[in-house]
Amino acid sequence: SSRVLWTLAVTQFKEYQKLLQAAGIRCTVDDAEKKPGEKYYYWEMKGVPLRMEIGPRDVQNNQVTIVRRDNGEKSNSQRRRTR
Repeated sequence: SSRVLWTLAVTQFKEYQKLLQAAGIRCTVDDAEKKPGEKYYYWEMKGVPLRMEIGPRDVQNNQVTIVRRDNGEKSNSQRRRTR
């Protein structure tokens, strides 16, 4: 179900958050149940330079999307297994 995929996506984000913070990179997991556009706008207005996306479809496809704020460039890559 989509709820299970959403839970998996949030869990994976939190794993990445731990890895990034251990490397000294500030990272926030936005797990609010808002529309993606609302979240994107909020963080862009705060000036966050990179956005990492893992949605239900990304979970199924074992990928992550990184979006640059300065030029909107998106790059998709296979997600590394953390376990």
